[in-house]
Amino acid sequence: WCQQPQVVRDVDDPCNNDMYPNYPIVYLSVLNGYIIETILFLILCVDNFCLAFAQGRDFVKGLARNRVILLVVMGIDLVISFCTPSYALRAAPYLRILLVVCYSHATRSRLDLVMKTVPAVANVFLLALIYVAFFAWLGVIFFPKDTEEGKQYFRSLGEGMWSLLILLTTANYPDVMMPAYKEHRESFLFFFLFVSLGVFFLVNMLTAVTFNVYQQTQEKKLEMLRNHREDSVRAAFRLLSENGHITLEVLRALFTELNHYHDISYIDASDAEALISSLDSDRNGEISQEEFDSIMEVLTREYRRGPNKPMIERRCPAVAASSCWQTLKGVVQHRCFDIVMDLFLVVTLILSIAETWPEIVGSGVDPKTAQVDNNWDHIEHLFVFIFLTEAILRIAVEGFSRYWEHPKNKFDFSVTITTGVVTLYVFLPNAYNNPELIRAVAAIRALRVLRLIRVVPGCKVVVHTFVRTLPDAFAICKVLFCAMYLFSVLGLQIFGGVITTDPNSPYAAKLADSDFGKAGYYANNFNDMPSGMVTLFELLVVNNWFVICCGYTAACGYTARIFFIAFYIFGVVICLNIVVAFILDSFMSELNTALERRRLEDSLRDEDLAGE
Repeated sequence: WCQQPQVVRDVDDPCNNDMYPNYPIVYLSVLNGYIIETILFLILCVDNFCLAFAQGRDFVKGLARNRVILLVVMGIDLVISFCTPSYALRAAPYLRILLVVCYSHATRSRLDLVMKTVPAVANVFLLALIYVAFFAWLGVIFFPKDTEEGKQYFRSLGEGMWSLLILLTTANYPDVMMPAYKEHRESFLFFFLFVSLGVFFLVNMLTAVTFNVYQQTQEKKLEMLRNHREDSVRAAFRLLSENGHITLEVLRALFTELNHYHDISYIDASDAEALISSLDSDRNGEISQEEFDSIMEVLTREYRRGPNKPMIERRCPAVAASSCWQTLKGVVQHRCFDIVMDLFLVVTLILSIAETWPEIVGSGVDPKTAQVDNNWDHIEHLFVFIFLTEAILRIAVEGFSRYWEHPKNKFDFSVTITTGVVTLYVFLPNAYNNPELIRAVAAIRALRVLRLIRVVPGCKVVVHTFVRTLPDAFAICKVLFCAMYLFSVLGLQIFGGVITTDPNSPYAAKLADSDFGKAGYYANNFNDMPSGMVTLFELLVVNNWFVICCGYTAACGYTARIFFIAFYIFGVVICLNIVVAFILDSFMSELNTALERRRLEDSLRDEDLAGE
C-alpha cells in the first residue's frame, strides 16, 4: 500500500514515516524479496522433482498432486508479479500458507477438526443471532433515542445488535449498562437477563458443542487406528508365516530388525526370549495367527530403551568397574542426592527473593545505575557451579539420552544452562555489558524451584497433563497461526495505510475523534504483517477488541466489522474452544490414570497388610 502512487504523492516515503505507524524492523527491498522468493520456489520445485523421480507414478497420488498444483500457480503468480507494479495485489501470501498446510500432517489433522466443528456450532450461531436480535429489538423499544442509553448503544436495531454482541464477549460490561442504570435502576433487569442466558449458558454451549465434536472425532480416529493396526498385523503375519505359522527363528530375526527403528524400545536377547514366551502361549514352538495378533500389546510393554550406557562405561570399562566410579554412581542415583539438590533449590528461591527484595517492595534503584559487582556475585557463581555440576554428574552417570528422556531434566538443564550463560554475560567483561540482566539472573534461577511441584500429588497431575498436551496444543496453535497469517494478509490488503496521523489523509480526522484515537491505539494496525499479527493476537484476548474495531469502523465504515466478527468466530469461538476441549479431555484422561494407579497401589498395600 505504501508504494501506491496516490500515497507516495502525498507523503515522502510512507513506508518509513512516523505518521504511518509500523513495526520497527528492517524490511527487504522489492528486488531482494523477488530474489529470495525465486530461490525458495526453485528449492521446492527441486524437492518435488526428486520425490517424483523416486516415487514414479505413485507421486501424483494424494497430497503430492496438490503441492504440484500450488507450485504451478505460485510460479505463474511470480512471473506475473515481475510484469506488474510492486504494489499490485498478489495471491502468493495465500498460496504460501496453503503450501505449509500441505507439508504439515499435524496442521491438516487439526484443520480437519476445525472444519468438522463449523457445522456443529452453526446451529448455536443461528440461535445466538436470533437471541441477540430479539434483545436488540427489545432494547430499541425500552431505550428510545431521546435517552442517553439509546443515543449511545441502541440508535437502531443494527447498533443494538452490535452492542449486545460485544456484551456477549463481556468486553463492554458494565459500560453498556451504565447510562440506563444511572437513570433507572430497574433497567438492570434487562441486562441481567441477557447476560445470564447469553454469557452463562449460550456462550458455554459453544464450548460444550466443540467438546462433543472433539470427542467424536477422537473416537473415530482411534477406531481407524485400531483397524489399521489390525490390518497391518495381519499383513505382517502373511509375509512372515509359512504354512500358517511363524517359526521362532523368524520371530527372533524380526526383533533384531526392529532394533534399527528408534521409535520402538530396544529388544536385547533376554527381552526377545521373554517376548517369544509371551507370544507362544501354547508352547509349541510356533506362533499362530491368534498369538501374533497380540504382538502390538506385547511390544508396547516397558522394556529397556536400548543399551543407553553412559559414555564413560562404553569407552572406559576399566574406570566404570572401579570402586570410585561405583561409589559416585551410587551417590548420584541415591534418593538423598535428590533431597539435597531440592534443599538447594529452596535456598536459591529464598536468596532470589532477598536479592530482588528492593524491587519487590518498590524501593529498588534505577536498573540503569545498577552495578555489576555487588554482594551477590560470589553467591551467584556458587549456585551456578553447583547446578552445573549436578547436571554434569547426572549425565555422566545416567548417559545423556536417558537423562534427556525425563521432562524434569529437560526443564532443569535448560534453566541451568540459561542461568550460566546469562551469568557469564553479566559478570565477565565485554563490549556490551547490560546491568539490567543482573535481575534476570535471579528470576531465571528461581524457576528451578518449579521442579519441586512433582512432590505435590495434585500439581503432579496438572504438570503431567500440561506436558502431555504440548505436542497437540502446538498443532492447534499452528492452525491458529495459519488463520492469523491469512487474516493479517487480508487486513494488510484491506486496511493498509488506514491507521495514520497524516493530516492529508481522509482517515486521520475520523480516527482522532473515535475511541480508537482517544485511547492512542494507533500501533494496533495492519500497516505491515508483524503489526497485523500483534493486532490479531490482541483480538484473541478479546478485552477492548471493540475499541480496535471502532477505529477501522470510523475510517472505513460499518462493513469493517465483518472482518473482526469473522476472526472472532474462527479464532476465539472455534480454535480456542478446541484448545479448551483438548485440555479437558487430556486432564480427565490423566486424572483417571492417576486415580487408577492410586487404587492399584492401595489394593496392593491392603494385600500386603492382609498377608502379614
